[in-house]
Amino acid sequence: MILGKKDKSEPKKLDSDEGVLYSTIMEIKDLWYNPDSEILQRDWTKTCFAEKPETTAELACNYSFIECLLDHDERYKHEEMTSQDYAQYITIAFQLDDNKYTLKLDKNCHEVELPKNIYSAGALGAENQLVWDNYQYQIYIDKYYVSEHEVLLWAKRTKNTELVAKLKKSTRPAFGLSLRERNKYCQDHGKFLLESRVFDAGSFYPSNDQLNFKSEVPWTKSSRHFLKSAQPLSKSDCKDAYVKGCQKFFAWKNKMDIGLTWIGLRHGLGSYPEVFRNTYESAANLKISNLLLPQEHKEHRLGRRGDWREKNFNQLGSEKVAFRCMRLK
Repeated sequence: MILGKKDKSEPKKLDSDEGVLYSTIMEIKDLWYNPDSEILQRDWTKTCFAEKPETTAELACNYSFIECLLDHDERYKHEEMTSQDYAQYITIAFQLDDNKYTLKLDKNCHEVELPKNIYSAGALGAENQLVWDNYQYQIYIDKYYVSEHEVLLWAKRTKNTELVAKLKKSTRPAFGLSLRERNKYCQDHGKFLLESRVFDAGSFYPSNDQLNFKSEVPWTKSSRHFLKSAQPLSKSDCKDAYVKGCQKFFAWKNKMDIGLTWIGLRHGLGSYPEVFRNTYESAANLKISNLLLPQEHKEHRLGRRGDWREKNFNQLGSEKVAFRCMRLK
């Protein structure tokens, strides 16, 4: 919403009505994209979700949070704001004096951009290496796994009553979908199921002097790391890769800064198995590394893939398979 054109003259001072409109817009945008941690302490938040939110990342770009806020917070109830959920954005309608306004907010605040570069897909030492680049387009990747709550909103919009009955307003990953449903979910949000090669590009620690340098883990170029060690796990280790035994330090959560990669993806290793779209090697569409496998397990390496066929789980340790989306621009 544009309040005035830019020019080289002195900035125009907003009159009182414009000032109220501007501050209202900015306040709503902050609530959507960057909610304050103080909101987590409000009693009504625990009534709106399957689990009480513990971080602001669980509230940002969360339509159920906005619904809850407008229903329970006295200020917004008084101002009679209303909201509507769509696949790629939400709208919030409000009135100031006799004028009605509708603000449109996109849902892309949980994405990271893959820098333009030349990349190589495949594990360290693998014979089949796909070299590719993204110089002609931009790639944005979901930081976290698609949550059950996000799929619930989609199921309600698409009137999928069978899915609605199974799901809760939870930030835990959405596990019970078929591969077709996962693809459809991403497509309906203007995205695609994350490609295996793109996940590799966002996970392998980059090197300026070696085009196809391959690291074994996301947080260091060194071949010496705790996933090769017989030493007991530490809390710090579990922040790098949440594997078997980490539950004694802290509970796993989807929207938590664990398994961070160089561009900011979460769950690069460990956490849950993750299914991808793999256009160059279709049978290698699964990250097997997960929280039920011990730290020394061979699958805790970047680029290693398995073959995920629905209802046929091989060497996973977990039948719960997560997914995330990506978009091109």
